[in-house]
Amino acid sequence: MNIMSLAMRFATLGMDSQSNTRSQRAVTEVSELGLNLLLCSGIAGAMVLLGRADFWQNFITILWFSLPIHLLSAALYISRVEVTRAAEVGVPLLVGITLGCWHITQQPAPMEGADTIAFMVVGSMLATLITLFFWARKRVRISKQELHQQQLRRVEAEKDLAVSELNTLQAQIEPHFLFNTLANIQSLISVDADKAQVMLNHLTQMLRNSLQRSRELQSNLGQELALIRHYLEIQKIRLGERLEFDIQVVSGLENVELPPLLIQPIVENALQHGIEPAIEGGVVSVLVTRQDDKLAVTVVDTGVGLGNSPSKGTGLGLANVRQRLQSLYGEEARMVLAENRPKGTRVTLLLPALAATNTQH
Repeated sequence: MNIMSLAMRFATLGMDSQSNTRSQRAVTEVSELGLNLLLCSGIAGAMVLLGRADFWQNFITILWFSLPIHLLSAALYISRVEVTRAAEVGVPLLVGITLGCWHITQQPAPMEGADTIAFMVVGSMLATLITLFFWARKRVRISKQELHQQQLRRVEAEKDLAVSELNTLQAQIEPHFLFNTLANIQSLISVDADKAQVMLNHLTQMLRNSLQRSRELQSNLGQELALIRHYLEIQKIRLGERLEFDIQVVSGLENVELPPLLIQPIVENALQHGIEPAIEGGVVSVLVTRQDDKLAVTVVDTGVGLGNSPSKGTGLGLANVRQRLQSLYGEEARMVLAENRPKGTRVTLLLPALAATNTQH
């Protein structure tokens, strides 16, 4: 993706975001107006129950006083001032003014003390209930916003971690493999030019595919296995008859999305710690199947086996893979390292990729 298309994409996202914001504001305004009308009806109904006046007379009077408050709240909201804070003050004030005006017009002086106290009590109760309603609404909205912000921060942190780990992994893999392959090509040119050409072709295809997705966070199984095939073809030219390999995939899984360079370190580990130390070499097999809603990727080698490699440990590659699985999937994915019978090592990845793919489709 070039800079221009990226800029257009961000501009489109920005316009969509602004459009969504305006739509949300419009919906909020409609809901506020509807709530205002319901409050007016409720207050008027309360007055009817008290036997004070006609319903529609109270409704029109209250609505007349409520519209300026609603318009003021709308102006404050559009100006990005906290609308709930204004409503918490405006609505109880509206109720008090309305009840006061009604009481003055319907009960001119002298006023009876009992009626005045009753109106004060009713007005205070309504104002308190409305204030509590807006306060509770505000707390719920703030809690949702805080939860949303926490989720966004967690997603961004996981994304940054994944990018950092991928860059680190690429920096560890590419120079080592590239230099060794170029050295092998150089040595083959004078001995077997045809093999050197084949190796160079596989290296070119591998680098081209890698560079195309070097800045992407997602790949798919078919692309990853194509890279692995080029890698194994290069290693087969280098090791000759000491290396055989086999790649099998259940039909329909080629488009399952995967993080890039998740399988290749396991294959590299099988060669470096299994096949190369064995005098007779061995076979590397890659098998991809379904296990319920998970994707099972199994890499098997018939090399020297666990603990028999001259180099210590099982390689930095497996540690990187395990760490990436934890950061990307948490407990939903795992890597199982075991002995292969009669000899060699078996590494199995269980990924929740199929569940995600089925959900998307």
